Amino acid sequence: MLNAPQDGIADDTGTGQPSATAFLVLLMVVMVAGGLYFFYDRLQTRALAEENSRLVVTQVMQFPAVVRSGMVRLQADGVPLDKIDFSPESKGARAVFHAKGGGVRYQMPPEGLLQDGRWRFKTVTAAGEGWFIAGIGSDEAGGKDVFAYLQGLPREFCERLNQSLGLPAMPKVESVMIDLATAGAADGTAGLNAWTFAANSRPSGADGKTPTPPAACVKNGNEGMYIFYHLLVAQ
Repeated sequence: MLNAPQDGIADDTGTGQPSATAFLVLLMVVMVAGGLYFFYDRLQTRALAEENSRLVVTQVMQFPAVVRSGMVRLQADGVPLDKIDFSPESKGARAVFHAKGGGVRYQMPPEGLLQDGRWRFKTVTAAGEGWFIAGIGSDEAGGKDVFAYLQGLPREFCERLNQSLGLPAMPKVESVMIDLATAGAADGTAGLNAWTFAANSRPSGADGKTPTPPAACVKNGNEGMYIFYHLLVAQ
């Protein structure tokens, strides 16, 4: 007569199945948990990148407004528009970025954002030379504008700036490349020329107010860089 199996000793039928099944279940749990963590981690990373991008857009959008406040302070103190000094290194009563002048603290653009350095500024010379944002103020010879700009932006960031301004995301192309190294002549007017941002110019509204945006990100010619400009003073 065969003896019954002793307690704790399994017979040969199904040997190892309980432990193998438990291992497979554990493996599946680990794989599912790992997949969920990877998915969650990717979501967190994407959300963090999105938040950082929003902060950078906000910083870029706010800085020109701060500069404008410094210009207002200088003009209130009697400094002519063509004498305002935008150099970050300048000192004295005419310097926007100095305590004795406009009192504005200069900000470098966020690191890694640009191919080309830092904030730059275009103003009107005493001789009346300068640049236009077409459709803002006067487009005649005496209407040259003062603006801040960044050049060499990534297209994706350019799109974000336009979206934040309520503009179509895709940057418009300036059909004539803007020459930011050479000011338009004193008798030059706004138009499709090398001293006018014209891509976003719009006809005046019925109420006489122009709907042309004071800021936009554009592509400077078909092969040029992406440029964000922001009006400081319209003339």
